[in-house]
Amino acid sequence: MKRLMPLLLIILAMATSAVAQPRFVPDAASKDLGKILWKQPATVLYIITNQGNKPLVLTRVEPDCACTAARWTERPIAPGANGTVEVTFDAKALGHFHKCVAVYTNSEPHLAWINFQGEVVQNLPKTSSDEAAENGAEAYAGPTPRLHLSQAEVDFSSVLATKQKAKHVILLTNTGNAVLDIRLASPHEALTVTLNKTSIRPGKSAKLKLKIDKTLLRPSDNTLVLLLTTNDPARRRQHVVIRTEK
Repeated sequence: MKRLMPLLLIILAMATSAVAQPRFVPDAASKDLGKILWKQPATVLYIITNQGNKPLVLTRVEPDCACTAARWTERPIAPGANGTVEVTFDAKALGHFHKCVAVYTNSEPHLAWINFQGEVVQNLPKTSSDEAAENGAEAYAGPTPRLHLSQAEVDFSSVLATKQKAKHVILLTNTGNAVLDIRLASPHEALTVTLNKTSIRPGKSAKLKLKIDKTLLRPSDNTLVLLLTTNDPARRRQHVVIRTEK
């Protein structure tokens, strides 16, 4: 029996190690940027969720060409928490593109691929609202809402390092020609979110107020993600990234 004990301990340790693993899960492995303007850098954001039961570490991120730059969450991502990989494409060459990004992590497998595609054009196609405005007609002739955010990323890092209150306001504007409906997903417990309007008329705006209670932040909560769902056909799901790294 004594001889079996070391063997049993080894088997138990191996079983525990096999069960406790981080798991890298992006919100989408592939994203379509559509048509983007020539010489106007375009940024694509991937929300990374750790669906494992150990902290996930993004050790490095390598785009497949020099035309693309990346930055990512460098601190460990706790189980159930989110991080980000943000990739910027310089758009200096006209035509269709398909770019791949290698993400190295401490999960299995250690290498994961994400990619994005689109087309670089000299001029974006006109919308029905543009054409109506050029013809002197009512700009809001078509039934399409459009969401525009004053910013899609907020950095609270410097504020959280002080005794100041961590508050911020993002302006949501409907630049389309139909009523824009917005719904908020349940935020992180440390994040309080209020929206003064859930339906925004064309040409009008709403205020999205963010407030962070830093006493509820865990050490691994360096990136929070707020999800907005809308009836804008181009932005059904809009993420707001909130950086809290101290």
